[in-house]
Amino acid sequence: MSNLDLLTTEQSLVAADEAVAASDAVLVQDQIAVFKALGGGWRGVEHTSNAHGSPAAGLH
Repeated sequence: MSNLDLLTTEQSLVAADEAVAASDAVLVQDQIAVFKALGGGWRGVEHTSNAHGSPAAGLH
């Protein structure tokens, strides 16, 4: 296998990985939409401090 073949194959792999990441993002957005449609609430992550003074993050 030549260096050009190797680079072309790696370029194809990177493009495929990018497509998978984009597809995963769409899937998560769709799952959130279904959750909301079924009556689930969705608020962003809130950063607060708990009673011990350490940061706490959570979904509400």
